Parts: sequence; structure tokens; C-alpha cells
Amino acid sequence: MTKTVLILEDEPLIAMLVETMVADMGLVPRTSTSIADAYRIADEERPAAALVDLHLWGRSGADIIRDLVQRGIPTAIMTGSNKDDVHSALAGIPMLEKPFQPEALELFLQPIREGVSS
Repeated sequence: MTKTVLILEDEPLIAMLVETMVADMGLVPRTSTSIADAYRIADEERPAAALVDLHLWGRSGADIIRDLVQRGIPTAIMTGSNKDDVHSALAGIPMLEKPFQPEALELFLQPIREGVSS
């Protein structure tokens, strides 16, 4: 079974880097070009996990992050902000501080790769 990872990142170079890391882990990256497109992908494709930037096109990604988590999709926040700047409503959601190493991403995605649900 193909395991898709939704990537929502507004910086194209970062999105491409994350896509490569996800693919190198044997998963299928599915990069979204907008928040609306990410919702469509979540609805239609039910990704195995999601990686969402906290700051998207001048807006907060907090709402979609919370929505994906509520849908049961394991989600990690990608951000250049420090942990203290992340809204308390997102507490407990895994966070990858940019720039992050492939090992940090692999640690988050390992249960997905192994077929363990969160």
C-alpha cells in the first residue's frame, strides 16, 4: 500500500527538499500549492501523515494543522520560529524546527513507514 505524505510549505525550495527526504524514506510526497488544495488532498487522498509549515503565504497554518490532527492524520509542524513562538493551542503536536536534519523527519515518519498508527 502506498503511503502518501502531505506537504504544505510555501517556500518552493524547502518544499522540494522535504519532498526529496520523504521520497528517500520510501514514502510518496504529495505537495500542496495552497491551503485549499491541502484540504482537498486530505479529503480525497487521506494521507498517512502531513508536514505543514506554520507560516503560509503570510497566514498562520495553525487552523489546518489542528484540522488535520482532528481528522486523525499524524501531523508535524515545520517552522523557522522557535518553540516559544508556537501557539499554545498547538502544544503536543510534533515540531520540526527549520532547518531540520533528515534524521528528525525520519523519527517523525518512522511509525508511518512501519505501518504503526498514531
